Amino acid sequence: MNPLQQIRDKRAHLARQRAAIDLQDAELEVAEKVLVRLEAERPEGKTFELQPVQPGKNDEPRDTFAFDVPPIRLSRRELVLEALKGEKIWMTSAEINEEIAKRHGAQIKPTSFYPMLSNLKNEAVIKREGDRMALASRIEGEG
Repeated sequence: MNPLQQIRDKRAHLARQRAAIDLQDAELEVAEKVLVRLEAERPEGKTFELQPVQPGKNDEPRDTFAFDVPPIRLSRRELVLEALKGEKIWMTSAEINEEIAKRHGAQIKPTSFYPMLSNLKNEAVIKREGDRMALASRIEGEG
């Protein structure tokens, strides 16, 4: 085999390996986001355990294990309020969005995020002090 063909064959082989690795990485990224979201939604004191799927009872999914957890969908408003219930009482809008991203693997677009913060302030759900915000209920509890 000539050297040029050897190089082309080796590069083709590496390209196939790279594609396989990229596919695995993408699958792991999705799994990681799901687990981060589930961990954030986990009720306090409850742990998630994998339960074996009983053959014959469930045709789908065909996996060996499945999560026995009902899906919980939170609205954008609920995501913001949940973030403000975290460890820090006062947070900037960037910190709130970072907390949402950390817990749920997503961020709220600024075009809906900032108006929502304004509405929460107008409804007296949150209080503002400069560029920081906090749940009104947490501030009233302090004073």
